Amino acid sequence: MKIVILTFILSISSLQAAQKDFIDNDTFTTDTISGLDWLDVTTTVNMSKLEMLAQLGTGGTYDGWRYATRVEFMGMMDNFLGNTTSTAVGSVNKTGDETQWLVDAFGSTFDSYWKSAHGGQTYDAAKGYNEGDGLDYTAGFLADEVKTDHYYGLIWNQSNLNIFSYIDIFYLNNKYKSYQKGHYLIRDPQITQTPIPAAIWLMGSGLAGLLGFSRKKKGSTASA
Repeated sequence: MKIVILTFILSISSLQAAQKDFIDNDTFTTDTISGLDWLDVTTTVNMSKLEMLAQLGTGGTYDGWRYATRVEFMGMMDNFLGNTTSTAVGSVNKTGDETQWLVDAFGSTFDSYWKSAHGGQTYDAAKGYNEGDGLDYTAGFLADEVKTDHYYGLIWNQSNLNIFSYIDIFYLNNKYKSYQKGHYLIRDPQITQTPIPAAIWLMGSGLAGLLGFSRKKKGSTASA
């Protein structure tokens, strides 16, 4: 009995440790260690890299967001899993179920595909599993490219078959699009939402005052 209780406590502690530095804000997830927001990948499925690039920047659908690099992607996974990936390109195997929370937070692109192809049902529901106990993954383009191919990151969880959770990086052509893959977009609130410093406002008001004084002086000279 004590062993069962201890195992349960350890599993809860592990789950909390994986999530404690990440906040699911519904449409985006915040990594409080890096300070970066990660847009839900399922909001950008079925778009090619070329289509997405046209929507970044001022006036675009994803104004304020940019592509995450492979280093930032692996760093995010390091932060979530506890500094286990060590390299900017590669994979990490996990024997637990840690990545399911992250797949849920970022959105399961596998479910996006499965719903589009199978009448709105998720894979787990169609196969008779409790949601999260079957197969789930989040896949999306990253910023890095090799000639005409681009990296994409994969966060995988298949707990029902006791296959390790893992992340990996592959290549995709920039014209490829599918409901199975979206785009890893990030933003830094410290940069995108920083208010104009008070010193600039003071400098602006000072210049306005000088201009007003100059006009007043010219008017007085002309009347004299």
